[in-house]
This record gives sequence, structure tokens and C-alpha cells, in this order.
Amino acid sequence: MKRGNFVLFSVSVILILSLSLVSASWFNDFWNRITGQAAIVSDYMDGTTQKGTCSGTPTACEEFRTQNSCGVQSGCTWEIAKEETMTASAIAGTCLGIPTDCTEFVTQSSCIVQSGCVWSEGTSVESPTIVCTDSDGGRDYFVRGLTSNSSNTFRDGCINGINNVKEFYCKPDPDGKIYSENYTCLNGCADGACVKDYNLSISIFLSKDAFRAGRQITVK
Repeated sequence: MKRGNFVLFSVSVILILSLSLVSASWFNDFWNRITGQAAIVSDYMDGTTQKGTCSGTPTACEEFRTQNSCGVQSGCTWEIAKEETMTASAIAGTCLGIPTDCTEFVTQSSCIVQSGCVWSEGTSVESPTIVCTDSDGGRDYFVRGLTSNSSNTFRDGCINGINNVKEFYCKPDPDGKIYSENYTCLNGCADGACVKDYNLSISIFLSKDAFRAGRQITVK
């Protein structure tokens, strides 16, 4: 191939690919006119395919009367007739083969060019709501709670010695996440919860007659 022809061919290919990004259906039609076969291209410029399904009953190959229409239908092949039956208006022949089932096509562009096939857009499915539960009703630092969702379970507990509690709790989030907080207990932490406030007063009345050195005193 001469250099000039090679450059012209390269420019043509780049131009065709650029136009195909603008319209997938236009490129299918253009490619079919040149080769007689449908081109399968992406539905999106980033190369991904559009979600949906291809359904229907493909038109039988023998129903097509021209080479172009036969070539578009996947699974069909145009068999050219003998020379004496050829005309100037069109290439005489017969469309033979078994058309590809519509469900085999996974992109909109490849589905819609098939006679008898229909593309149905995919429907989005909402993610199930994940529920978070907390046995102590939230951030109750004085009750040891059990917090759970579909993935994890956590129980409140004392951390960093006896002064802090790790409190797990829920938020009204649709994703059901579990949150945690480190809380400093005023009276220390015991059994996975803060110790509640208490006042203990002990009054001991002693007298010289009632108390002797070494005598034990029991407080109940």
C-alpha cells in the first residue's frame, strides 16, 4: 500500500470511530451498509453496556428478500443466485440460516438492529434496608447494651482500665451502620457500663467504754 493511500485509510478509520462515539445506532447502520453485517458496539462512551434485556421472536431468515436486510439479522447468510437470475437493481439470492435468539444479545445497540427483537430497559432494584438495633436504646452509658445489624454485633465494654466505656449505638441511617463512642465514666466502669452515682455515708459513734484497741467493727 502506497504511503498516500495508507494515510488516507488511517484518517478514514479515525473518522469512522469518532462518529461511532456520537451515535452507536448510526455506526451500526453505516457498518451494515459496507459489510452487510451488524456491528455490536457499546451503548455508552466509556465502554460499558446499558442494563436491560433483549426479548422477542427473531424474524426467520427466509423472510428477508434483500442482501442488506438478510445480513443484518444475526445467524442469517445471503446465498447469491446463479448469474442468469441476477438483475441490475439488486443481487438476487436467498436468505438462509437460523436467526440468533433475541436473548443472546446483551446490549441495546446489538438488540434493536435484529428484526423481531425488542430491548427493554432494566429497572433499578432498591437495596434492602439494613436495620440496626441497640438493646439499651441508644447511648446509655450506665447500661451494658448489645448493638447489632445484619453484619455485626457489638457489646458495650470497659476500656483503658476502669475509667472509660466503649458505647455502641445506632443512628437513623438507611444503611444500618453501627457507631461507637469512648465515654469517660465519672465513677469508673464496671461490667461494661459506667457505675452510677452513689453517696455512702457511714457514721460511727465510738466511746471509750464501747471501743477497745484491736476490736473489729463490722459495717452492714
